[in-house]
Amino acid sequence: MIQTEARVLADVVRELAKLSVGVAVAACVTLSHAAEPLAKPTTVTPTIEANDLYGVAVSIGKGQRTKLTVVIFITTDCPIANSYHPTIEKLRRDYAGQDCQIVLVHEQPGTTTEAALTHAKDYAIAAPILLDKDHAIARSVGATVTPEAVVVDGQGMIRYRGRIDDRYATFGKKRPQATRHDLQDAMVAALQGKQITPTETKAVGCLIRLESSP
Repeated sequence: MIQTEARVLADVVRELAKLSVGVAVAACVTLSHAAEPLAKPTTVTPTIEANDLYGVAVSIGKGQRTKLTVVIFITTDCPIANSYHPTIEKLRRDYAGQDCQIVLVHEQPGTTTEAALTHAKDYAIAAPILLDKDHAIARSVGATVTPEAVVVDGQGMIRYRGRIDDRYATFGKKRPQATRHDLQDAMVAALQGKQITPTETKAVGCLIRLESSP
């Protein structure tokens, strides 16, 4: 865990150094508010059926194996997404016995299974991981940045979409600690059959370049 946290800190420091000379923005990291607004789906239709990196079947949508599925979009090189892996793993452990699954989805078209497995080992990722090379999963749930989280119930309804918490106000502007835990709050409300408020927040991170896919 110490090595993982050190790796996360090193990633963030390295990317902030790039930002100071304008390299990061030119390379791959784009503020979420720069993305063009897209029509946001309210249901997952049809149900997403895919195998994870280990060949295990994963369902997202109506008929999924759990009451709740939390889909979180990542890449191997997004520093903000990488900084959240300890938080994501804690959520996975805390809610594993509550009929809830967390699924991570890689959004780099060129990411290979081998690269994703290496990334999972480097960041101690235990959740199922899918490759979304044509951005079909991102499109189906309306995700536009990494790390963006989408909560889907057993009827295929999208109950929440947005940030994990409010740790990042924007790229390069980070609170010492999160003051709002939007994803966890949404998970708790959904599992208890309560209304989720808000149902959507703005995620901060790296732009998913949907225009690069067919």
